[in-house]
Amino acid sequence: MPLIRFLHVTLAVTFSGILLANYFYVYRAIQERQTSLVIFTLKKSLFSDCVFNLPVILILFTTGGYQVSVMHLSIETPWIISAYLFFMLVTLLWLGLFVLKSYNYITMESHQKFRGVILLHTFYWLIFLILIFIIHDAVRKMTFIPWQHWLT
Repeated sequence: MPLIRFLHVTLAVTFSGILLANYFYVYRAIQERQTSLVIFTLKKSLFSDCVFNLPVILILFTTGGYQVSVMHLSIETPWIISAYLFFMLVTLLWLGLFVLKSYNYITMESHQKFRGVILLHTFYWLIFLILIFIIHDAVRKMTFIPWQHWLT
């Protein structure tokens, strides 16, 4: 069990770090306004999304579920509901980022400009904010969101 918890926490921190690095690399490339640099950066960012982030998301869901069952916690525990729903939202936002970066990677040659910069910033910052909520709830083993009222 401690090994699974260690793996879960390590992958979550690494996932956050890779997302942060991708955000700054893509953002800095967009600021440079060099099409070839943006295309190269998007290619590498999409590669890390496919090779690293997608498997890590799946492993995080799996290790989280395993810990819930081994620790004999109820899936109806408010902070666990919060963690699952928030991480599902993170996954959806990440998929939105993947689509946005893929679209720009495919069309960058013809447009010469990254489309959806505000959406890029919004998705990344929402992901980081939600990850902070998840960490807060997991450390405190309670959530600030009143799920009990919605579950009854």
